[in-house]
Amino acid sequence: MIRDTVFRGLNSPPVDLLHYLPASTLPVLMDAKVAGVTTLRKSSEPGIPAWLLVRGLHGPVTKQSALYSLTPLYVVDGIPLIQNHAFPFGIKQYDYERIGSETDITTMLNINDIESIEVLKDPAAIAAYGVQGIDGVVLIRSRKPIPGKYRINVNLYGGVSLKPYDIKTANGRYERDFRKPFYDAYATQQQLAAFPAYLADSSNTVYYGAANWDDLYYQNAWQHSVNAAISGGTERAYFRLGLGNVRENGVMRNTGVDRYNVSTAIGMMPFDDLTITTQIQLGLTDRSRNTFLRERFAEQEYLPTLAAPLSPNKDYLSGYYSLLDRWSFDKNQDHFLAGMIKAAYQLKNWNLSSSFLMNYHDNNRDLYFPTTVNDGNNFASYFIGLDKRSAWKNEISYKPDLGADMVLQLTGGAGAQWDRRKYDYIKGYRGGSDFVKIIAGGSTPSFQNGTVFAFKDYLNHNLVSFSGRANFMLKNRYELTAAVSREGSSYFQNGYWWFTSPSLALAWDLKNELHLAPAFSLLKIKAGIGRTGRVFDNDSYGYGPVYTVDNGYNGAPFIPSYGSMPTLTLPFSRGYTGWGIGWAYADQATVGFELGLAEKWNVAATYYLRNDKNMVAPVPVPTEYGFTKEYKNGLAVKNTGVEASIGSYFGTGSFKWSPELLLHWNNNRITALPDGLNSIQSDGRRLQKGQRVDAFWLLENEGIYETDAAVPVNPSTNQRLTYYGVTVKRGDPRWKDMNGDFVVDDNDRIFRGNMYPKISGAFNQSFNYKNWELNLLTAFALGKYLVNEAVANRFDFANREVSGSMSGVKEVTFWTQIPDREKYPLYNPWSLVQPYQRDQTLFLEKADFLKLKSVMLSYSMKDLAWVKKAKITSMKAYITANNLFTVTPYTGRDPELSNYMGYDDGYGIPFPRSFSLGLQLDL
Repeated sequence: MIRDTVFRGLNSPPVDLLHYLPASTLPVLMDAKVAGVTTLRKSSEPGIPAWLLVRGLHGPVTKQSALYSLTPLYVVDGIPLIQNHAFPFGIKQYDYERIGSETDITTMLNINDIESIEVLKDPAAIAAYGVQGIDGVVLIRSRKPIPGKYRINVNLYGGVSLKPYDIKTANGRYERDFRKPFYDAYATQQQLAAFPAYLADSSNTVYYGAANWDDLYYQNAWQHSVNAAISGGTERAYFRLGLGNVRENGVMRNTGVDRYNVSTAIGMMPFDDLTITTQIQLGLTDRSRNTFLRERFAEQEYLPTLAAPLSPNKDYLSGYYSLLDRWSFDKNQDHFLAGMIKAAYQLKNWNLSSSFLMNYHDNNRDLYFPTTVNDGNNFASYFIGLDKRSAWKNEISYKPDLGADMVLQLTGGAGAQWDRRKYDYIKGYRGGSDFVKIIAGGSTPSFQNGTVFAFKDYLNHNLVSFSGRANFMLKNRYELTAAVSREGSSYFQNGYWWFTSPSLALAWDLKNELHLAPAFSLLKIKAGIGRTGRVFDNDSYGYGPVYTVDNGYNGAPFIPSYGSMPTLTLPFSRGYTGWGIGWAYADQATVGFELGLAEKWNVAATYYLRNDKNMVAPVPVPTEYGFTKEYKNGLAVKNTGVEASIGSYFGTGSFKWSPELLLHWNNNRITALPDGLNSIQSDGRRLQKGQRVDAFWLLENEGIYETDAAVPVNPSTNQRLTYYGVTVKRGDPRWKDMNGDFVVDDNDRIFRGNMYPKISGAFNQSFNYKNWELNLLTAFALGKYLVNEAVANRFDFANREVSGSMSGVKEVTFWTQIPDREKYPLYNPWSLVQPYQRDQTLFLEKADFLKLKSVMLSYSMKDLAWVKKAKITSMKAYITANNLFTVTPYTGRDPELSNYMGYDDGYGIPFPRSFSLGLQLDL
């Protein structure tokens, strides 16, 4: 195990350790264990999507749906998994979460069935997976049966996640005292009269009672895993059968994931040269999800009265939760099936193979909220989303006999892949009774005389590919790999269906060339170059100008009606798509080396240059056209970076220490925009040539205007400084007028900070003493920033209190003390300049961190007499502890948690400390 830890290199996590760590999703398990791979998460809630980003951020993320097209392809035993799709976002007003179960696809995978994981990044490595692998490939190989041996593998653990212990709760008195200085300094008589009723009466124990809501909201959470597999057979026929169950409960009440897995692998050799293999994986998950008010209101697209928030006192809060638990339900299920049958025939120097692959995934959400918690308006909805992928792949390879010094293998492939996606979504309001909680289906669905809306969509994608590859090695020193693929996608317009992706990789083994052994156990230089096409994630660009459902009413913009009549219109608010939209692509070049010294030190490093070009971006158009924007090719983003891995081991005899350092430096820049523009604004984020794609665009704070006389006056007009036409006054922020025109607006915003860390990595260690082993997994990040939106929202109480929108929603977590509140200026919260808006440097914080992710202590019992007598191959007892401490200057909930824009909105659940005890044995 020590040698595996040290020589793992840049691309593979320690799978043998992952088997013992309690987490239900693969991105969480892989976090800080592979150089060049970063995980983006909004919460530690079990089962929710977590996003792997390989070698940086390859494009702008201005809405959550954009993440779906920038994450790697998961390939399990040759089966490319079809993941949840972003197109259901198109029918909702808010994108806090995807409608449906919103369960991460990797939750379906049983980590105990996995033998190895490799993250493919270089252009030549991803070439075999074509355009689907442009953002990297996570190659997962399952454990295989060993012909001639019968084995039983068992791994089980149980443990607990501890609820947060350092929550600084608040009640009405705290909130009143927090607001009082603002009222004393700035409030008018009218604003004083509008002081919130729930804070006005200090004798009201609902809000002025004990602030102990966290005792009800958080919980210690049990988690367990039980997995077993049996394998065996002969050289002619062999099998493996695996079964598993994992339950991961969240520390927030009623959250968790319960997963069941079945996997089978069967191999047969009916003839000496013919091999037939089949593999099937089945998964079922039940997810219990959060009860956030915001998520509920976003799902039902209806906001009840927000005047009275939830109580911070658990005695009153328990009444709300009792109603919610008794009368509502929120069922979330996913079903998963991946299978393959492959036939391979060996004929002298020729090898022919043909395989049929399929992947099926459905996610379902059945939801009901009663009148008792919804202002007398009950709500029901049902969603079912189906994703189906089938593929047929054929390959032929030829390996001539060229002598001992030369090895050549030529490979040709052809295949086709068919993706079919659909969803059906129905929602209903104001049903006649809280005892009837479902919407009756059929051609005329009904909800007990309530109002019902139904949505559905269907998406097809066909992908055809032809490929060729040549691998050549000379004298076991020089290696060349050349590949080219030609792929056609149905998502493109006529004349743009096809894309050609070439790649070339070179390697030079200097150890054999210079006869460096034994001082050098390894010395190899590698380089690669290639181009890969980017297929669109939907067909919205493939048909040119279209009509769409974009003519609803306020509050339901995607209901197709105009004067109560169904209708289609041009997509004025979404943007115009013209003809000539072509392929985006990525040009990549890498150079690196692998160095091994005396079989003790191993150093690997890679420098990469990646240019993503011709991506589609929204471009402003003249208002007389009626459209808000037009989509065009021309956006380009460059990522440069260095990945490094340094590993070794020390000690002899009974004690050994194996440290490993992983490093990743990354920098990105926007290098081009459509139509040669210098900047464009897209969904609240400015994209500007020469700036980072993940940079925050903020007003720069320089303090506060203590008096009206302190506000600068334009000498040419004798008018005071304005903010979008509003005259700046006493109590307003002193935002820097960057261009000196005495008008503060978007032109004065600056690019400051970035959500993606500039340097990230891990320092992992393994200590061995006799049969004992201790593993420490540590992660760190430098040059990372977050906008503390949660604090901005607390200070912006004047706007949020009367907003009547999502910004006015107060979760029970609202009753939390504000960290370092004294450092924020006392602006006038009622000012029309919106002094506490989030997009200013006042709320930008460094989010560097150092974390002790996991500690695992294990003891191997293989040398015990009774273990040997029972003929147990291996037996290990282990204990794990996770998320033990974090060192960070960030004052928010957790420096690793944010939404897709890098804003910490305060909704995510911090990572809990957890402990588990387990046993692993092989018979």
